[in-house]
Amino acid sequence: MKLTQFSFSAVLHDLYNAVYMEAQRHSHTMKLCVEPGLPQVRADRERIMQVMMNIVSNSIKYTPDGGQIQISAGQNGSRVWMQVDDNGIGIPQEDRGRIFERFYRVDKARSRAAGGTGLGLSIVSDTVRRQGGTVEAANRPGGGAVFTVRWSAEEGEA
Repeated sequence: MKLTQFSFSAVLHDLYNAVYMEAQRHSHTMKLCVEPGLPQVRADRERIMQVMMNIVSNSIKYTPDGGQIQISAGQNGSRVWMQVDDNGIGIPQEDRGRIFERFYRVDKARSRAAGGTGLGLSIVSDTVRRQGGTVEAANRPGGGAVFTVRWSAEEGEA
């Protein structure tokens, strides 16, 4: 890993700009909500961006056209967090404990049609864990999924 200190807020804005057109192709409404004054983080910027991109890309892919996706971020104590909330298909309760396993797919037919290898969320989990963070997945009331990732933050504002 290549550890550097960087603006967490800037990475979130870069992420939003990178995925916005794909969301538009699916007629999704995408919103970015970032708390002001987020601190710098010390991590591998490229890998953090890969984690974020994977989670948001999954939301775009597994939310029916015309859906809503919100990317939020903030700070809680010495940790920063990013949350991706969508009104897509959600994650069946019986699969939730396995979605971070390599090659695991919730709905194999749908996953094949949407593309992918079944490695994305296992890479997310491994990358976040190796950088001292956590990743959680849950269903949101009314349908959809919520992914939350947390990392340690450095002192100082972005």
